[in-house]
Amino acid sequence: MDLTGKRVLITGGGRGIGAVTARKLAEAGSRVALLDIEQDRVAQTAAELGPGHLGLAADVTDSASLDTAVQAAVQAFGGLDVVVANAGVASWQTVPATDVDAWARTVEVNLTGVFRTVRATIPHVIASKGYVLVVSSLASIVPMPGGSAYGASKSGVEGFANALRLEMHPHEVAVGSAHPTVITTDLVGDLTTSSSALKTLVRVIRRAGGARTADECAALFVRGIRMRARRVYVPRWAVLLQWLRPLLYSTACDRLIATTGRSRLRRGMAIIDGLPASAPERVLAQTTPRAVPPTAWPKPAR
Repeated sequence: MDLTGKRVLITGGGRGIGAVTARKLAEAGSRVALLDIEQDRVAQTAAELGPGHLGLAADVTDSASLDTAVQAAVQAFGGLDVVVANAGVASWQTVPATDVDAWARTVEVNLTGVFRTVRATIPHVIASKGYVLVVSSLASIVPMPGGSAYGASKSGVEGFANALRLEMHPHEVAVGSAHPTVITTDLVGDLTTSSSALKTLVRVIRRAGGARTADECAALFVRGIRMRARRVYVPRWAVLLQWLRPLLYSTACDRLIATTGRSRLRRGMAIIDGLPASAPERVLAQTTPRAVPPTAWPKPAR
């Protein structure tokens, strides 16, 4: 796909992966509408892209808010060719320690928010025979103790993309799902600042080649959009995890954890439950969005 002149809408576009992806698309000649709940931030990010781009306030958990922003983008651009459903939050605690409302809120943003985004934009993408990229995670492939809400929501996004892909075949619309590893965005920075143990964990992941910068992630997103890719893996070698998926969920893997990793897993879960800035509090800040200042909102995470 030639990106010159393409009309792109990205949720969670105020910062992080969404903002960097928008910059790369703008450099390739696309017109970009950024949607984000942080109104001032998304307006600033859009202004930095230069003339012809939009920064619109929208909440992916509010259909009326999304519909208004989508209509504004369509009116300005004359349609949409590409939609990137990127907005998301992270929640890290074990099931016994997780607040029920925080768990539900994570699913509402990460999964139902993707559905609302696609539902609001799909008629315009059908009209242009365009492309939809929904952002899942490697958490949809690799089991993540302590990340039940995040993993469940991102697995749901993957399943949603698979169903949508089949539904869109008659309309000649391509659908892809993105599966990033740990991306060093603002959210990761916030959590590692609050926990030296988590900071060490992220450092180990980086040394093992399992973490990527937002710039690296965005470059692969843009590559996937060009190719109208079915799946986008970040890093690209993570496709191996897809092939190993049956092993990761096998009885043999469970036995390996039980015999060699149980004590380490227990210590890891204690660290996660003890994070002072863990996302239940951050996610619950979204429960009453009109009463919360923009700086208190969870930042996009992949």
